[in-house]
Amino acid sequence: MKRKAKYKKRETTKKVLIIVGVILACIALFIWVNEPAFFGIRSRLPYRIAVLAAVSAALCLFAFHPFFTQPVYGKVLLVAGAVLVWFTLFLSDRAVCLLLFAYGTLSLALDACFFLYGVWKESRDDRYRFKNIPRLTQILTAAFALLLVLRETLKWEYVQSEFPFWLPSLIAAVCFSVLSLVVVLFLKGLLWRKREKVLVPVLTLFISFLFVWVALCVFNYTLDSGVPQRIEADVCDRDIHSGGRTPTVYELTLQTRDGKEIALNVSQKVWHELKEGDRIIVSLYDGALGESYYIYEE
Repeated sequence: MKRKAKYKKRETTKKVLIIVGVILACIALFIWVNEPAFFGIRSRLPYRIAVLAAVSAALCLFAFHPFFTQPVYGKVLLVAGAVLVWFTLFLSDRAVCLLLFAYGTLSLALDACFFLYGVWKESRDDRYRFKNIPRLTQILTAAFALLLVLRETLKWEYVQSEFPFWLPSLIAAVCFSVLSLVVVLFLKGLLWRKREKVLVPVLTLFISFLFVWVALCVFNYTLDSGVPQRIEADVCDRDIHSGGRTPTVYELTLQTRDGKEIALNVSQKVWHELKEGDRIIVSLYDGALGESYYIYEE
């Protein structure tokens, strides 16, 4: 009994130390990413290579470590992500944005298909036990890729509207929400509680609206092969917008020669390199889907 108690106490202490270590690592990472004093180190190529190596190693660990018990398709997705991250070193910003969006979308779609297939088969065969539940590591990896894409969309300042594509996104979201309601009502064995029958369509409405909007913005940007209009502008102001639940946004207020002001979000690197009074060239694109936008191309 004493041995079991000591073993249980040792394992509990080990778990607590791991949790505390992870929390401290996250705090240190947050300070490292947001502290301007460390920008000179973060902007160098060796640092980028070290970060990509760490991300690639983590994805391989998630894929093959016995603790995570990944299904075959999960291992393939995670290993593919570990390889694809290295393409960000030499691909253009448009290609990287499209690559991240395609990877995140494909990962979530495969997870959803295997999950629905397993639940459907389990409802038809009493002897079948569905084990290949979508792994949390796959979902988080795909969500992180899509969040990087969402962060990239903040850099595009649209001309006609501050929030373009809202109407087609809303129509698509309503259609997906109705479809999820049909699945909830008619696919037996998937959901049993009444509150889930209400929660799933509502979550589907919100998530699908955000996803379709990001998809349209990404296609409007990445598929745009037109020649941009080059506009000279002076940097009038520099600002940083940050919050506990929102990403940090680096904003430049520009003034063109004809007196027009443009508020443009840029990368952390560009924000630190420029200062008030600098003259830069801003690109104005028509957009592949008809929504023109300003962007500062490094």
